[in-house]
Amino acid sequence: MSAVAVGKISKLEFGTKSIWVIDYSNCPESEMIQLVSQIEAILLKEPKPQLLLSVFNDKVFFSSAFYEHAEKLTKGVLHRIDKSAFIGLSDVQKTILSGYNERLNRNFKSFETKEKAIAYLLDDNTTDRI
Repeated sequence: MSAVAVGKISKLEFGTKSIWVIDYSNCPESEMIQLVSQIEAILLKEPKPQLLLSVFNDKVFFSSAFYEHAEKLTKGVLHRIDKSAFIGLSDVQKTILSGYNERLNRNFKSFETKEKAIAYLLDDNTTDRI
């Protein structure tokens, strides 16, 4: 595994596969919104759909502005997301993710550890498509 990082977004390389990691930990709303916009730009530049891992912690709040921005931009690049996983979500945030999935007609998954999330993302026998 190798890694390339630029700020709060990094790319983990696993042979022929890669995972974009977006680290929202400790971010205020404005920075979270910027990160969503940055990953949207990355997805639009990549030649094929990508694997995404979003990292949160207990200092992150899902504001309505963040949620609405993320949903709007995600709808536009949904075809560019192969699979998406989340770690560090609270129970409330997991419930919000469930609603997000319903609105996007996907099944983005939440995991307790980074290792489990990465294993899921790299597994060719799993999908988050409904």
